Parts: sequence; C-alpha cells; structure tokens
Amino acid sequence: MTVRIRRALATVLAILLCLPLFSACGRQKEAHSHTVFHYFDTFCTLTAYTENQADFNYYITVFEETLKEYHELLDIYHTYEGVVNLKTINDGAGGEAISVDPRLGAFLRFGKTAYEKTEGYTNIAIGSVLSLWHDARARATEAPEAATLPSPTAITEAMAHTDMNDLILSDDNTAVRLLDPQMSLDAGAVGKGYAANEVARALREAGCDAFLVNLGGNLLSHGEKPKGEDWLAGIDTPEGKQGFEKSVRLPSLSLVTSGSSQRFFTVNGKVYHHIIDPNTGYPENRYFSVSVLCADSALADTLSTALFCMSEEDGKRILSGVDGAEAIWIFADGSYHTTDCFFEYVE
Repeated sequence: MTVRIRRALATVLAILLCLPLFSACGRQKEAHSHTVFHYFDTFCTLTAYTENQADFNYYITVFEETLKEYHELLDIYHTYEGVVNLKTINDGAGGEAISVDPRLGAFLRFGKTAYEKTEGYTNIAIGSVLSLWHDARARATEAPEAATLPSPTAITEAMAHTDMNDLILSDDNTAVRLLDPQMSLDAGAVGKGYAANEVARALREAGCDAFLVNLGGNLLSHGEKPKGEDWLAGIDTPEGKQGFEKSVRLPSLSLVTSGSSQRFFTVNGKVYHHIIDPNTGYPENRYFSVSVLCADSALADTLSTALFCMSEEDGKRILSGVDGAEAIWIFADGSYHTTDCFFEYVE
C-alpha cells in the first residue's frame, strides 16, 4: 500500500470514526463515503454528510461525471469519441490551431498563469522531458535490475521544447496551437488540483453543503461537519522518523502535498522520483515533501509542485505574494519548517 493511499484511507477513517449526527428540522445527517480508482490514475474519494443515501447517490453521480469530464480532457495518453483533449493537442503540435472545449482552454490559461506565478517552476509544457522519465520509470518497474536513467543528451534535447510562449491560446479559450512540433503538454503538475476545484464547484451547485474531496491526496473541503467541526487531514512524515505528527484543520480549504515517496525508481542505489525540476530536467531532492494549504486547490497544487523544486527561501518569497497560502516543508530526517501562520490550522 502506497503512502498516498495510506494517507487517504487514514483521512477517510478519521472521518468515519467521528460520525456525530445533528438535527436540522428534525432530520439527521450522516457521513457517507465513495471511492473510485479509474480517474487520474489514482483513487478519488468523496465524503459528505447527507440526510439520506438517495441524496448521497445523487452527489456520487455529480462527482463521477465531473471527474470523468476532466479526466478525459486532461488525458495525454488516450482519445475519446467526441472529445478534443491534451493528447489531441499534442498530436497536432506544430500544425494549425485546434478548436477546443472552453473548459480545456480555461485549464490551459490557468497553466500559463501557474507558470508566471511560480517563475517557471510549474510548467505544463514540459511533457517532452516528463515522457523520458515516465518511460524510464516504466522500464524500471518491469525490470528493476536493468533500470537506467534517460540520457543527458535526450534530456537536453527535450528541454529545448518546453517554452511556454509556444503555447498559443485564443482570447476566448476556444482554440489552441503549439508552435513547436516537438512540444508536449502534461497536466500532471496541476491537473488533480484543478479537477478538485471543478468537482467541488459542481457539488456545491448540486446542493452538497458539507463534503471532502480527495483526489489522490489532493484534499479540498467545503462546509463544516456536524456541530461546526472542521474537516481534518494528516501529513505524512518519512517512515520511521519523528516529525510532524499533528492534524491539519481544513475549514473550506485545500491541502495538497508534493512528495518523493509515491512514484519513483532506483538506479545504482539512488532514488529518482517523479517531480522534475523544469529548469534542469532532473528530479530535485531537497525535501521529503512540501504541502500547501489554501482555498484554491489548483493553486495549492501549483505551489506545492513549484516549492518542492526550489529553495525554501525562494518558496517563502513566492508564497509572500499569494494571499492566504501556507506551507510546510518536511525533510528526510523528519524535521520540518513552516510559514508563520501555518499552525493556525493545526491541532
């Protein structure tokens, strides 16, 4: 069982162990939970308080339909009938502009914003580099004894095709063009956080007033549990190490963690994880994990990815320009540093 799955199960368990009921006009609300595993290559869980199972079943439908929409739009590996997605755009790199669903265009617009906010450290246009590491990890999974790294030459060549300026969007987000024929988009750095926002929006519009969305460890809450309680989440520390062992309160906030312990492979005894520094083309190993807490899950995802690849000093400088964002840096020895107000959300 991976660290990410353990964290999700621990979160859900903590919720289900606290099933206080409250009365509203004589009716009680109970906690319900539903998990699916076939979107975004990870588990996706909805936990909500509802008055009856029928209401929760309706929210499940909203949850899964929205997940499916964004899974298909942001997929770089598969095509779907009637859907223009990131794979379609990548396949057409270097060609004419492609008409896209405005929802996909809005995501790409956000990708450009994320790039600017993080001074280039979160770059959805780094797919050409990420594919080299994806392939290396896949080979290592099949034959660990024969694991190899991408060649430096291949990385250098791929890095030449990651210029965000080569991603061209129409003003109304309905057309996109990749000027560089070898450019490739990849939503991995921000996709789950962005989808979490959209899922939460759909649930709110459907009338769900107390829920926690968990997309592979990307947590986003809305409303309060019975008796006015906040949702709680845990943050993992390195196995066998003393460290941050407290709960984080999520009063309609998102908590997103970027870490080195979930997707990785080993070559000659050295671990290479999946978070690639877009400035070097290689994994960065400063931290065990970086978690960001803020109201916007897409922004939290953006920031956690970027902060993981930069110095703590630069990370705090970036955060200083983002209202309401807090972070914790956890190191391999279990020690940790936080922003000044992080512990306002800890108990």
